[in-house]
Amino acid sequence: MQYAENQNLTLRFQAIKGLNRFNRRQGLNGYRPRIQQLLEKEIEELRENGQQMAVFSSNADTLIGSLLAQRRRWGQERVFSLLGLMYDQNAVQKAYFAFSDGSAHLFDTALELLDSVLDLEHKRRVIPLLENQADESDADSSQTTRKETLLRFIKQKDQLAAAAILADLQPEELGQWRRDLEGSAESWREQSLVAETLRWRYRFMQAEADASRDADSLTTIQKLESLSKVNIFSRLGPHELLMLATSSSVQDYPAGETIYKEGETAHHIYNLIKGKVELRREPDQIEEVLPGGSFGALALLSGQPRFFSARVVEPTRCIKVEKEAFWEMVEDYPSAARAIFEVLSGQILTMMGRLSDQKEEGQVRDQRRRMTGERGW
Repeated sequence: MQYAENQNLTLRFQAIKGLNRFNRRQGLNGYRPRIQQLLEKEIEELRENGQQMAVFSSNADTLIGSLLAQRRRWGQERVFSLLGLMYDQNAVQKAYFAFSDGSAHLFDTALELLDSVLDLEHKRRVIPLLENQADESDADSSQTTRKETLLRFIKQKDQLAAAAILADLQPEELGQWRRDLEGSAESWREQSLVAETLRWRYRFMQAEADASRDADSLTTIQKLESLSKVNIFSRLGPHELLMLATSSSVQDYPAGETIYKEGETAHHIYNLIKGKVELRREPDQIEEVLPGGSFGALALLSGQPRFFSARVVEPTRCIKVEKEAFWEMVEDYPSAARAIFEVLSGQILTMMGRLSDQKEEGQVRDQRRRMTGERGW
């Protein structure tokens, strides 16, 4: 029960899921007051998250917008899970599946189910939050409120949220807020992600400094944002991407270099952010990888030797994700595995189609050669 109150969102979520499994087996009679306290905390955090999303509503497509949206989904799931410990678990679970489906019709069905199950107090507290009506319409999205929210994240040592805001700030905002940020330096200097992001932004405050993307090394936040644009990781949220970015490395390759050869042991997934790479399984070229593509994942995930050789066509920059870091991320965020495998399965089907086409083309060529030889041409 104590882990369900932990500040670590992953640990808290797993603890609440564990309580649900325990409840299905033998019930949690006598724990209702404690569960009610947990629910109150989750409701308050969900309400605060809604206010934060309203403050950064114009940044919905940015890193901070993505992070707050992910935390909102997680918070909603935790609220449903705790309600399942206090009411008919099957009914609440059905309501959650309908709610998370994404369709307007099922969303209304979910709210109707909750309305028929919850008592009056929980209806009053929970349903408006799920309808996105709780305090968000009156939220202040002024520059002052945005700055106060950033400073609060720094004070709370919420490094990912603080770094996400810093990464998205306009240069003029960063300049205007500099005095306040320096005033909180005692807090953020001990937070490596915040300190690194702030130093990077100060270094490239000028609007024309987009050359930061071509710097010799990338910050953790830059790697996170780059990985979010790579096909295999495009469905992951900021929390999962941060785990990968923290332990990944950036490497440049000159044209003509072989990154790995067919039959070698797989230790990394390669994510292309610049250049061009050719995948080849002798004697045929299988695929050409462009920025936003990845390669090397299939062998790493299957534990088999490399299926192809990877050769650099033009100067290339890759973010290398280590095998151990990848599996640690999947262990902490099991739902990430499904998102990755769905993308990977599509890549496998495409690759199999190309192999089949190349095989057929080869058979046609061989047949033509035989016919030519028989005619003596």
